[in-house]
Amino acid sequence: MRQVILIPLDKLDESNMYESIFNGGIKLGELESLLFVKLYDLLDVLYGKRDIPIWGVPSGNKSSEANKWNKINENDVAIFVREGIFVATAVTKMKFQSENIARRLWPNQTGLDSRQYLFTLDEFSELDVTKRESLGLIVRKRKLPLSEFQVLNNQLATDFLAELGLLEPKSLESGVRFGSRLSAAENKIIEKYSVSIAIDYLSSLGFTEIHDVGDTESFDLLATSDSRTLSVEVKGTTGPAKSVILTKNEVKYQKEAYPENALLIVYNIVLDDDDPKFASNGEIRFISPWFIEDSSLTAISYDYKV
Repeated sequence: MRQVILIPLDKLDESNMYESIFNGGIKLGELESLLFVKLYDLLDVLYGKRDIPIWGVPSGNKSSEANKWNKINENDVAIFVREGIFVATAVTKMKFQSENIARRLWPNQTGLDSRQYLFTLDEFSELDVTKRESLGLIVRKRKLPLSEFQVLNNQLATDFLAELGLLEPKSLESGVRFGSRLSAAENKIIEKYSVSIAIDYLSSLGFTEIHDVGDTESFDLLATSDSRTLSVEVKGTTGPAKSVILTKNEVKYQKEAYPENALLIVYNIVLDDDDPKFASNGEIRFISPWFIEDSSLTAISYDYKV
């Protein structure tokens, strides 16, 4: 399901960022020297010669804002709000982290408030008076505060999307969580395929040394770039990226490794019906830093001594 990202424009820097997006964004060529080659190529495929609208999220207290940024997926709907009035929408496309690009885009924002958690936008559209009023009515009924950056994936998000005519038809989901309804051999194929996709993706982000350590460590990949080293947990599924199975050791390790850690999910993987040893397709959800919230953990089994 598409999510809704509410973006307030009440501060001066946010208002200035919005004006930049309203005017089209920035040309890819102006960022070329700051981008890894593969990331440049991906943006080139998405935008070509068009200017790129980019929004940035600060880390916030205890990385609270960054954790919200982690939840954003491709094709979510961003709604901009100024002084409680909805003004425009856009669709999220690519997400990446770069302090250098944040400094280039917004040179007056420095230190902990640097908006280094970035995502690009497309399909920017101003809202007419009718849409503004109808969205405002939803907010008043739900008494939703509009003064903070939010990622919504609940019934309220569905109400917003329906009002905007952006609610996707309910698709037939496989309902297959990681490891469910698949044989051990098929799970192994998905696991190997996911790791290979993860390695390619991390390479595109500029990680030059990537080692598969899954057989010896409580995580899957150790990825190193010029500036950081990440402990990456990789999960693969033939279904949507709604939940993953974690072992006790995986949770313990990733809590200790935070913030130099990541979760990378390869989802919607397709197993060939004629040759189940062959996996293809798959989309990526990448979360880094990955802060594991205890409230998001659900016990699914117990060791009962008799």
